Amino acid sequence: MKTVAKISSLCLLFVTLCYHIPTNEKHHLNKLQVWAQPDPPIFDKRQAKCLVDNAYHEARGEGRQGWMAVTYVVINRTKDKKFPNVACSVINQKRKKVCQFSWVCEGKKHIKDLHTYKKIESTINDVTYVVRYNKSFDITKGSLYYKKVNVKSNFFKNRLRPTITIGQHAFYSDKHTMDQT
Repeated sequence: MKTVAKISSLCLLFVTLCYHIPTNEKHHLNKLQVWAQPDPPIFDKRQAKCLVDNAYHEARGEGRQGWMAVTYVVINRTKDKKFPNVACSVINQKRKKVCQFSWVCEGKKHIKDLHTYKKIESTINDVTYVVRYNKSFDITKGSLYYKKVNVKSNFFKNRLRPTITIGQHAFYSDKHTMDQT
């Protein structure tokens, strides 16, 4: 049954890639050109491990959608000039001595549930594979921030626009970024 689920997942990814590659003249890419592109730095093994570790520590109990959403926030930050351009740097970034991702400063770096970690690793590998070739798959709608829904914060309330809530996390984008889309 696991093999069937994995094959189904890969087929869905393949179909997504084939049918979501832009085809207008301005952005047209031959499918062979897409496959031949070198991986951007975010997708090397070290960066992928950082994404998996972050999803594990930030959203371990959230399930596949939560893991993906947390990962998309990091990926979106790598594309924004306010943040570093690689995943590990985004995850380990401190602003005014405050960690952007709480687990980094709280010392929660041990993996206690290897089974869940492996499931997250598989999911994040799927996400990075799709993101590599398809920008329209972001379930967070371009979010750069998230917080637990039960945490009150004026920063989120006053400066950001909510985009989506997934599980126990609310996701946000800069107000000016949303206005431009």
